[in-house]
Amino acid sequence: MKLALLLALCSGSVFANSITDNVEVECLMNDITTVRQFELKATFDKSTGSFDNKDLDLTLRVLGPSRNTRELNLTRDGSILDYPGNVITKNPFVVINTIDKDAEVQMINLLVDYPTPLASVVRLSTGEVFRSTCTSVK
Repeated sequence: MKLALLLALCSGSVFANSITDNVEVECLMNDITTVRQFELKATFDKSTGSFDNKDLDLTLRVLGPSRNTRELNLTRDGSILDYPGNVITKNPFVVINTIDKDAEVQMINLLVDYPTPLASVVRLSTGEVFRSTCTSVK
């Protein structure tokens, strides 16, 4: 009986850890019109340290009062790094990075839960850089 209880507790903690291995990312635009911005929502599995063939939907907004947007659908491979708190910043954060020098969207670098606003970057082959603030949805 004690063994069954111990196994149930252990399997419950393994299940709880597997839930926390996923990070649901939300990058949102703000009201600043002097910066090109982007939106992105996706879920990543942090336990693997990478992702393959991930479908990403980006919304890009040009700078200025026109607020014109453009939708892009991408399939990318990339890496995921999990930084604990009190190493670089006080709180933990996640870096999600994907680079394809031959694509229209050459780089996506998401700093999730990073304390600096607009720290996440999308760079196009034209040299345009779009920024956003990315947080994990809890």
